[in-house]
Amino acid sequence: MPVSLHSALILARLLPLDIRVREAARLYEVKRGSESGDVCADRELERPVDFREMPHPAHTPELGFESVEDLDPSTVDRLAIVGPHIYTDGSKTEGKVGAALTEWRDEMESRNSTFRLESFCTVFQAEMFALHRAIKRVKEGKDRLVNIFSDSKSSLQMLTAPKTYNPLAHAARQDIRDIVAEGREVRLFWVRAHAGTTGNERADELARNAALKKKTAADYDRYPLSYAKKVIRAASLDEWQQRYTEGGTGEITKCFFPRVEGAYRVLSRFTITPPIAQTLTGHGGFAQYLNRFKLKDSPYCACAR
Repeated sequence: MPVSLHSALILARLLPLDIRVREAARLYEVKRGSESGDVCADRELERPVDFREMPHPAHTPELGFESVEDLDPSTVDRLAIVGPHIYTDGSKTEGKVGAALTEWRDEMESRNSTFRLESFCTVFQAEMFALHRAIKRVKEGKDRLVNIFSDSKSSLQMLTAPKTYNPLAHAARQDIRDIVAEGREVRLFWVRAHAGTTGNERADELARNAALKKKTAADYDRYPLSYAKKVIRAASLDEWQQRYTEGGTGEITKCFFPRVEGAYRVLSRFTITPPIAQTLTGHGGFAQYLNRFKLKDSPYCACAR
């Protein structure tokens, strides 16, 4: 038995076609840079690096990172880790984002830096920003060898990939290239989070405090594409909600799901079967059954079928 378009869209967890087309068009314009005001006013999208700005492979040093579970003396000796250590971390807590780095010499913290990122930034951006600033610090210093530790394997993989179009990773790679050109070296390490490594725990503490307590202007404010998608989808759902509420069809479905966003969230948890579809739309044999037992005046459903 046919159901209304509104009910069918709700059960299928789809947007009306015209709203979906406008959503795709808005996202396309944001990617092009011609529309961002109503997505994130006065902020820029974190755009991939243009391929024309990528360095020639011959001018790019080979990068990699080593993995360590902890930094006990045997691990330090085995990997011949000498020189200053810089630990980095990023944090997103209570809707706020922070990043930090802490520098250690002779097993003592010598200095640290904290950064605030805009609330729409992701943890990945915070981790990558901290790595970028740590490498920038090495470039501005005079040490011949510096070891940088991060508990974000995804950030290290992005940084050391043969090609990366992430702007923060790209800037960090340029700094590493300059460091290598001076005859100096940066060693990158992944260290397991919350494994008791003192420097890593300190970086985590600083990043959390930066997110929660730092009140200065944001050190990084480019919004990720995921945030643009979230804002655009929210606007699409608002438009669809108004149309759904004001529409004259799908009344039984509205009894179960008055909010389209809630409907999509609930319906994603199970498979729609014919009996479930009939129940949620009222297009089953329910009226006929109730009429048979004198519990309903008409054997027809709301659509008079």
